[in-house]
Amino acid sequence: STTPTSRYKIGESFVAAAARKIRPTLTISESRRADGKLIGRLRRERQYFCTVAHSHDYCARIMDYYQLREVYTSTLVTQMEALRREVSTLQRQNIEHAQRDVAPEDGDSCS
Repeated sequence: STTPTSRYKIGESFVAAAARKIRPTLTISESRRADGKLIGRLRRERQYFCTVAHSHDYCARIMDYYQLREVYTSTLVTQMEALRREVSTLQRQNIEHAQRDVAPEDGDSCS
């Protein structure tokens, strides 16, 4: 009899637990590493299920599922990177607008 550990919820897959454990990161490079780890885990879990599968059809269905999950994860990574760039651009524009609003106009002086 096996008992669940604190790392997994009952009925939760390894990948779901891994995805739950990966927290938002501060930099794009850290995020890419985390995303790469998740994709690697998806590939390893897919490989594991293919190794233990008893029928070719079952293995093919599992491979298709994990390939779809891998594509979906890669799509999300691309979308997140685009959003990060957009947020960065908006933050930069916001700072530029704020600096223009604070800058003294021609003819204004502090004396």
